[in-house]
Amino acid sequence: MLQIIIPDFLELVIIYIVVSFLLGLSLKDSVKRTYLMIPFCGASSFIESNSSFHLFIAFCLCLIELLFILFLFKKSIVDSIVIYSLCYFIVTVIQTILIFFISHVPNLLTNPYLPILENLLTITISFILGLFLKKYKCYSLIENNFTLKALSASLFSISFFINCFYKMDIQAYFGILIYIVSALIVLSLINWEVFSNQKRLAEKEKELHAYETYLPIINELIDQVRIRQHQYDNHIQAIRMLPVTCTDYDALVSKLAEYSDYIADGFSDTTLLKMNNKVLAGFLFSKYCEAIHKNRNLQIQLKKIDIQTSVPEHDLVTILGILIDNALEAIEENDVIFLVLNSQDNRCQIRISNKCQILNETIQNNMFNKGYTTKPNSDKKHGLGLYNLKKLVDEYHGKIIVSNEALDEANYLVFEIDV
Repeated sequence: MLQIIIPDFLELVIIYIVVSFLLGLSLKDSVKRTYLMIPFCGASSFIESNSSFHLFIAFCLCLIELLFILFLFKKSIVDSIVIYSLCYFIVTVIQTILIFFISHVPNLLTNPYLPILENLLTITISFILGLFLKKYKCYSLIENNFTLKALSASLFSISFFINCFYKMDIQAYFGILIYIVSALIVLSLINWEVFSNQKRLAEKEKELHAYETYLPIINELIDQVRIRQHQYDNHIQAIRMLPVTCTDYDALVSKLAEYSDYIADGFSDTTLLKMNNKVLAGFLFSKYCEAIHKNRNLQIQLKKIDIQTSVPEHDLVTILGILIDNALEAIEENDVIFLVLNSQDNRCQIRISNKCQILNETIQNNMFNKGYTTKPNSDKKHGLGLYNLKKLVDEYHGKIIVSNEALDEANYLVFEIDV
């Protein structure tokens, strides 16, 4: 009985690993619900030990594994079917290639512990492969793509047929194993190319959306600069009249300094126009205007106007958006947010600070956990911003430093990001 239970349990572990990586999740994200393996493993073992009809067993095992994904990852039925189809194909490819090599080892095919060994090797390969697949978030590429969903279903059909053929006529299976392995490898390469193209297309669509959203704001920024240009003409005329209106040297110096501070006060729009990244410039100007509308002050300092980073524009906008939105929500009217942008060694350095109560080390360590929030009476949407920020920064091998900083007898919460 153990020779049935252990392989079935290991197969559920394989599904847990592969599906987690397909969804771009960490293995610990759903680990609290892995107790579900026990009843599903029991159901699989019961069916295998009480039936000799291979097709019926294969169908029931597929149904049990599908339900396992449905309950463990809490996806919709359609999403669970698509995810399971992809997972089933990947596992079939791995195990078919393993069987091909195992078949060349003398006496190993007749070993009663072969299923356990095969599943342990599959777990190892799945984990290594998953570390590579995780960054691609494969399922996010096909979530809203009917063609790729249909492709996943066809891959499942092929895989299911191969597995049933293996269990029903093992001798014939080994007779054409080399052709099956070759076909699966070719299918894998073709589908990998399809998914890679889909990923590139998705990235381009995000970039296009960012351009469509923020480039028109540049026109508004240009209009603001033109208005200020007319104002500056008036300011120059006023400065030229100061020697006439001031009666002595000290009064002239005082008025000149006062008027210069008045002109220089506020954010320089022209600095944004000089930025190499127009999407980022448009986004920053939109946030600057949003802060003014909310009676808050967003002070932006660009240490370099040429921001160089490997992070795509739309993801950089997402990172800054989360930081600025959190800061705007945390401060009160007339408070100031300090944002500093720099670039070095093809990496973007972001530093943002806002007034906040002192956050102890425990809160700082937990604030990036999913669902964690210090906001009272918060809804489910809160506690996701910093979690998503951490995932995005980690995806590009960046780092985040959180600290408290005293300024003008007030505490400021500081986020420093290098990405």
